[in-house]
Amino acid sequence: AARNLEVIRTLRRYGLAEDIGRGVDKMYDEMASYLLAPPEFEEAGSSVRVTLRMGGVVIPEERAWVAELQRRGSLAPRDGLLLVHAARGEILTNSKARQFLGVDSVQARLALQRLRDQGLLIQQGERGGAEYLISSDLSPPSRVRPLSDEKIGSMVVDLARAGSVTNQIVRERTGLDRVKALRLLARLVAGGRLERCGQGRGTYYVLPGSR
Repeated sequence: AARNLEVIRTLRRYGLAEDIGRGVDKMYDEMASYLLAPPEFEEAGSSVRVTLRMGGVVIPEERAWVAELQRRGSLAPRDGLLLVHAARGEILTNSKARQFLGVDSVQARLALQRLRDQGLLIQQGERGGAEYLISSDLSPPSRVRPLSDEKIGSMVVDLARAGSVTNQIVRERTGLDRVKALRLLARLVAGGRLERCGQGRGTYYVLPGSR
């Protein structure tokens, strides 16, 4: 809803605004299509701050590879994220697709099936036991293959620049299991790149000196 009717009337008069309520949806869709983090909205009384973060857990080479696939076909905005994890060697399941995309089981299944039907993923097994692997006909560039520990570590540090991170956040964004995520975080702490705060389930990690 427009907060200032005079402003929206003026923008509409000069053809600078649609005034049909698609702005926020457009931001979400565009960020998703480039495999970037969703927009962040912060309301402060009479103003709204929108943050569009250009970093994330998908490296530029992976983003360029997915963009090329989108030009060739009709990938849904967030489906490319599943392809990235599959190209890294991840065996995708409905559970992992839900984790990576932040959707329910029905949406995860549809995303996996879309990629399968386009020949980008290969399905093994049926129903609850179904697993999906990158198609042998699809050859990601070598630099899009499984990431090194250093590259993943840099991605996690980038996440920490946007706010505190937890083991769960690292698992969701990187596809690592709980033990590997803990080891990675421990290495980053030991190397002085992150600082550990809290204990037990309340443990989180921040950039050094940001508390």
